[in-house]
Amino acid sequence: WFKGLSRCRAADRPKAKTIALTTLWEIWLERNRRIFQGVELSPGQLVSRIQETMGLWNLAFGSSRMLRE
Repeated sequence: WFKGLSRCRAADRPKAKTIALTTLWEIWLERNRRIFQGVELSPGQLVSRIQETMGLWNLAFGSSRMLRE
């Protein structure tokens, strides 16, 4: 699936990679929450967390640095 990102337009590819990696990161954290804390987020809450994390990473690293290939 990650190789499939190469089908994106070159200008959109860094953003697509960032979205994919952020999604994987939050799914991993959700897995850990469920296993180690016994807490489950709803799918909508998980999507909100993904969006929030992307926003925070954007603030921390800046969009130009964050979205580079």
